[in-house]
Amino acid sequence: MFSVITALIDLIAGIIGGVIRLITSCIGSCFGMVIVALIFVALIAALVLHVF
Repeated sequence: MFSVITALIDLIAGIIGGVIRLITSCIGSCFGMVIVALIFVALIAALVLHVF
């Protein structure tokens, strides 16, 4: 009986850990894309200001 309870707790912990890992990886990739977009916009702005 005790092993069933510990297996259930391990399953719940694995599901919660997987969801948290998924969310953090999604946030990390979105943050990386935002940083790349900001750098890209800054480069374009510097190029436009340099030309004009």
